[in-house]
Amino acid sequence: NLMNLNEAIAGWCLVMIGGVLPDIDSNHSKVVRALFSVLGGIAAVLTVVIFTDKIPIMGLWIAGTISFVTVRYGCWYIFTRFTVHRGIFHSLLAGCLFATFTAFLAFQSVGLSEEVSWLMGLSLLIGYIIHLLLDECYSVDLTNARLKRSFGTALKLFDYRNIGNSIV
Repeated sequence: NLMNLNEAIAGWCLVMIGGVLPDIDSNHSKVVRALFSVLGGIAAVLTVVIFTDKIPIMGLWIAGTISFVTVRYGCWYIFTRFTVHRGIFHSLLAGCLFATFTAFLAFQSVGLSEEVSWLMGLSLLIGYIIHLLLDECYSVDLTNARLKRSFGTALKLFDYRNIGNSIV
C-alpha cells in the first residue's frame, strides 16, 4: 500500500482545498474571509501563548483581540488591495507553487514519506486544475454560441497582465 486510509482522506481534503484556492484573490470571497479569520485566530492564540507569563489576564485579552483584528481586517485589507481576481492565483504557476508548498509541509512538518508528500501536493494541484478548467468551461456560452469576456482568464500559465507578480 502506498498510503493508509487517513492519508487518502487527507489527499481527498486537499483536492477540495485546491478547488477553492484559486478564488482567494476575490475580495468578496467567503473563502478569503474564512482564511483570514482562521489566521487571525491563530495569531490571537500565539499572542496569548507568547505573553502568558509576561502580562496580566486583561492584557492577554486585549493583546489577543488586537492580534486577531490586525490579521483579520488589516492583513485582509492589504491582501485585497494588492491582488486582483483572476490574477496570479488563477494560474498554473500558483497551483504548482501551492502544490510544492503542500508537499514540503507534508514531508517536513507532518513527517509523511517523500512519495506520499508528493501525492498530497498532487492532490491539491488536481483540485486547483479542476477549478481552473471549470471556470474556463463556464466562460463558453453554448446556447448563444459565443465566448464570454472572461474566456482565457481562468486557465493560464501565469499572470500575463502583471509579470512582476509571476516572477516573485
